[in-house]
Amino acid sequence: MVNSFKTIVEGCDWGPALSKIVLDMGQPIKAMYVNKGEFSVQVVRKHFGSGEIVKPMNWETMTTYESKGELEVVDAYLSDAAGTKTSTAVGKFIALVLDVGPDINLGSTIDFDPKTFLNRFVDVQTTIVIKGGLTALDTIVPPSAKTGTITPIADDFDTKGVCAYKDDRYGAITLHYASYAPKSVKDGNRHPLIIWLHGAGEGGSDPFLVLLGNRVTQLAKDPIQGIMGGAYVLVPQSPIVWMNNGVESYPEDGSTQYTKALKACIDAYIAKTPNVDTKRVYIGGCSNGGFMTVDMILNYPDFFAAAFPACEAYADRWISDAQIATIKNVPIWFTQAKPDTTVKAAEGGYVIETYKRLIAAGAQNAHLSYWDKVEDLSGKYFKADGKTPYEYNGHWSWVYTLNNLCTKDFDGSAVKVNGKDSTIFEWIAAQSK
Repeated sequence: MVNSFKTIVEGCDWGPALSKIVLDMGQPIKAMYVNKGEFSVQVVRKHFGSGEIVKPMNWETMTTYESKGELEVVDAYLSDAAGTKTSTAVGKFIALVLDVGPDINLGSTIDFDPKTFLNRFVDVQTTIVIKGGLTALDTIVPPSAKTGTITPIADDFDTKGVCAYKDDRYGAITLHYASYAPKSVKDGNRHPLIIWLHGAGEGGSDPFLVLLGNRVTQLAKDPIQGIMGGAYVLVPQSPIVWMNNGVESYPEDGSTQYTKALKACIDAYIAKTPNVDTKRVYIGGCSNGGFMTVDMILNYPDFFAAAFPACEAYADRWISDAQIATIKNVPIWFTQAKPDTTVKAAEGGYVIETYKRLIAAGAQNAHLSYWDKVEDLSGKYFKADGKTPYEYNGHWSWVYTLNNLCTKDFDGSAVKVNGKDSTIFEWIAAQSK
C-alpha cells in the first residue's frame, strides 16, 4: 500500500533533527482516517563512540554503535509531496510529525567522530509501522523504501561551491562553500552579503554539515531576510578547523593558514555575483569561526561593513594595541555567555578584554551582549519541571545570534539604531561602508 517515503531533516539550535516523514501511499486516502495513533516509527541510529575519552586509546579500533528506539509521532495529516499540510479531503501523501528536542538523540543525523574531532553525518534508519485501522492489514514500511531526504531552507542553498587557492606559504588550499541568493535578487538592485564561519566541529568538504550543525539556515529566512531587504549568504567550510597553521591545530600564537585563502574565496564569490553590494559585506561566526571572524577584520579592516562573532576564540593577548587602533572603527557586535567553559571569557583573556580595549581606544560602534546563560527562548523546550526553559551548553551563545535575540550591550543598555532599540540584525542592516 505504501510506495515509498522521504524523511525531512531540519536544522535546529542543537543541530539537525529528523522532524517529519512523508509517506507516498500510492493511492487516495481520506483525511478522516488519518490520525497519529495509526503510526509507529522505529529507528536504528548508527553512530560513533561517545562518552568519556580514556587515554591512551587506539583510535584505529574505534567502531560505530547502534541505538534503537521509537520516535513519537505527535501529529499526522494529509500533505503535499514536501510534507506541507493540505486542506483537501483526499490525498496520497501523509506527513508524520515527529517529536524533536535537544535531548532526543535518536533523531539526530550527525554525531561527533572522536577519530577526527569533527562532526559527521550518521545513518538513521527508519521503519514505519502502519496499523490495521488505516489499511486492511498492518503494514511495515522498511528503511529500503526511503527515496530521499528533504532539508528545508538548506535545500535552497547551492552546496557545490569550491575555491582553490595557492598560498605562497602554505601551498594549495581548497575551501568548499554553500551559498544562498535572495529571492528578491531579480529586482535589479544590489543586496548585502552575510558571511558565516562555522565552529570547530563542522570542518570538512560537505557544506551541509555547516548548514545543519546549528541554525545557520536562519540567515536565509525571515525575519533576517526581511530585515536585510534580501541578502546573499556565503558559508565557507575549512578542511579542518580555522585555527590551524598548517602544522597544528589550536597553536599558542593564534596563527592560521586560512586568512588569504578565505579572503580569496570571498572575493571570487563576489566577482561572480555582481548584485552583491560590496559596501554591505558582513562577517560573523561562532567559536572557531568567531576566531576567524576576528582574524579577518584584523587583516582586512577596511573590507567589511560589520562583524558579529559569537563565543569567539581569538585570545586578547594575540591582539596588539596597534591592531586595536586599526579595528576600533569597524562596527562589531560580540556575543558571549558567562558559563562558557570552552572559551572561558568569564576567567579573562578573551572577548571581554578585547571589547574593553576597543571602548578605551575610542570605538563608537562596538557592542557585547553578555548572557547569564544560554537557554531556549522559543517557548518550546523546557527542563524536567515543564516550566523552566531548557538550558543549553554555555558555549552555545550563537543560539542568540542566529535567532536575532541579541538586543543589549555589555552594560545592559539597549543597542539603538537611529534612536530606536535594535536587534543584532537590525543593527547589522544599518551598517554600510
